[in-house]
Amino acid sequence: DALAAWFNKDYRDFSGGNYSIEGNAISFETEGYAPNAFEGTIEAETLVITRREVSTGASFERVFTFVPVAFADD
Repeated sequence: DALAAWFNKDYRDFSGGNYSIEGNAISFETEGYAPNAFEGTIEAETLVITRREVSTGASFERVFTFVPVAFADD
């Protein structure tokens, strides 16, 4: 749930940008209100990503674990 809210393609004015995946490495930059540069790795069910704030240079690491989600039938 938190990951889906953080990576939302409809927030172009806030964090639109392009991404690149090569092997298990992912990188992307966001534009607009919150310019940031992201680099990380995808390992099995885990995404480890470092965000660097373009304006301050401060870096933060986040770890996400993907889990199966079951949806109720409508």
